Amino acid sequence: MDIISMSFILPSAQCDLNLNTQTKGWLNSIIFIGMMAGAYTWGSVADSLGRKKVLIVSSFMNALCIVASSFSQSYELFMLFRFLNGAALGGSGPVIWSYFAEFQPKSKRGSMLSFMAAFWTLGNLFVAGLAGLIIPHDIGFRSQYFVYNSWRIFLLICALPSFIVAALLCFLPESPKFLLSQGRSEEAIAIFRHIYQINTGNDGEDYPVKHLIYEEEILTVEEKAKIAKRGKYTNMIVDILDNSKQLFVSPILRYTLISITINFTFHIGHYT
Repeated sequence: MDIISMSFILPSAQCDLNLNTQTKGWLNSIIFIGMMAGAYTWGSVADSLGRKKVLIVSSFMNALCIVASSFSQSYELFMLFRFLNGAALGGSGPVIWSYFAEFQPKSKRGSMLSFMAAFWTLGNLFVAGLAGLIIPHDIGFRSQYFVYNSWRIFLLICALPSFIVAALLCFLPESPKFLLSQGRSEEAIAIFRHIYQINTGNDGEDYPVKHLIYEEEILTVEEKAKIAKRGKYTNMIVDILDNSKQLFVSPILRYTLISITINFTFHIGHYT
């Protein structure tokens, strides 16, 4: 929703924000610059702190930035909040796919991800319809120093889905795969029991899997002491840097380059 909303508000916003061709181009681009920064940062943090936490925080941040941008009276302030909006989208966008996929059985993962992708298109259609209903009308209020008109109201309404998503995520469980990667197998098995109970109607205690075994790296006494001494957030930063480094060394480098190329060329066509 937030990516394409700019195409609907620019014709109306160009007078209020004194936009020219160059500044309109920057407004269209700045959200993608924010997404590039946010995708790497949030994606790395999600591997250390969890998918659910990142999705809640980034969705709430996204909503707040949209609200703030709707009240911005200058081009510079509007640009700042659009950049932060993109940074938040860079978190919720990639992470939601991992979060959703990690709840799906391997046999249905592809079809379920395709089903989820269809709602991206529906969201775009919803934004287009919403813009047509709100922006053409002369609504809002105006004073000597403050203007809040139809395109700003449209942006304000576009923030509501992100607030709703952040609230609903509070009622959903953390990814079992993430919990296992952190050695929290009892929490993961409890989530699987709950899913089993909902899907079958049977008691969760009847779930056939009683224990989950995960592979744990064998660390020396010196390595364990070093990890304990560094602290939680220092360890998180070290993990982020280590994980990033692995993407650009053999044998993963080949697949990293292929994935980047596919994503790059796909989005050239998508946004043309």
